[in-house]
Amino acid sequence: MSTLPDRVEMRVRPERRRRWSSAAKLAIVRETLVPGSVAQVVADWHGIGTGLIYTWRKQMLRTGF
Repeated sequence: MSTLPDRVEMRVRPERRRRWSSAAKLAIVRETLVPGSVAQVVADWHGIGTGLIYTWRKQMLRTGF
């Protein structure tokens, strides 16, 4: 007798591809640079992943924003 359930429920978020302006990216990255801020909290607030924030930060450091 199997202990696996007969049915498995999967929850999938609808895929959203948003375009962020340079000003919006800069504002979000600056929020993460405030002393005491947590990148995960900022990311959750804006509905994005922390990896995206770190990518934007790296790009801005490279260009000298």
